[in-house]
Amino acid sequence: AESEALANLSHLSVSHNYLPDQAVQAIVQSAALPRLSHLAIAGNNLTDAAAHALAGWPGLARLRRLEIQRNPMT
Repeated sequence: AESEALANLSHLSVSHNYLPDQAVQAIVQSAALPRLSHLAIAGNNLTDAAAHALAGWPGLARLRRLEIQRNPMT
């Protein structure tokens, strides 16, 4: 979602929501989260595709905390 209201968001917690890989792709492709420093996506349905999307995301370097455990990644 591209919204001016998201510009100040620093913590995003969407753990345990059965999210697909496309949800992570939407997060990493969004320019609306420039201040994100904490991303919690644990306990979803995320696979290696989500891990690859995160690995290629320039915003990954800004994160101080990434919660990604309990996903079916290899």
